[in-house]
Amino acid sequence: MDNIAVIMPIYNRVDQAISALARLRATAGVACRFIAVGGSGQTDNLKQIVRAERDVIALTSSTRYRLTYWEALQYATAKLPTILTGTVLTASVASDVLPAMHWLQRAVQWHQEHRNDDYMVGFNGDGWPDYHACHFLLSVSRLHSLGGWPVWYDHNYGDTELCIRANELGRFYKHPWAILYHDHPVHGGVSDDVYAIGNHSISRDAQLFQQRRNQRWMQ
Repeated sequence: MDNIAVIMPIYNRVDQAISALARLRATAGVACRFIAVGGSGQTDNLKQIVRAERDVIALTSSTRYRLTYWEALQYATAKLPTILTGTVLTASVASDVLPAMHWLQRAVQWHQEHRNDDYMVGFNGDGWPDYHACHFLLSVSRLHSLGGWPVWYDHNYGDTELCIRANELGRFYKHPWAILYHDHPVHGGVSDDVYAIGNHSISRDAQLFQQRRNQRWMQ
């Protein structure tokens, strides 16, 4: 079995993150390493998370006060060789997810059954069509083939770009029973300052997405 890293970017919401990590661990159904990551402005929050969930690995950027969602994923992925050995599968999760039983085990099992094709496996439960998922499991090598974590977006459209690019390669599969419910204001969740920051960048991220898509994802 490949080593599995579940990465959760942290930006405030410390109580919610602690609760989410406990649920994710209890329902994963397969051994994995949970990594919480943020900028230096999240140092105290990350310490609280580790005190509550001692098996969680906390990673903090010493040079950036705030990491965007995608920058946090990139930062943690770059550190994976110092945490795990061998072939690594990584799953991206946010602090506002509600997992169903065996959410991770089902995605990992499907990936293993199709190992030679190295799919990006989307988690279900977010209300999007079969060609899109907000959170997903993929190998580091597949991530690199898709251009890496899309740090050029502040928050929005990074998942959209990755899903489209994986679909273009014929290497995207959205697992119907690997479920992470996205407890988001769009789906009835409570709004907060984190969502406000993300909403502030929607227009800019949307414009960048269309530009990149028109240019066939050229930097």
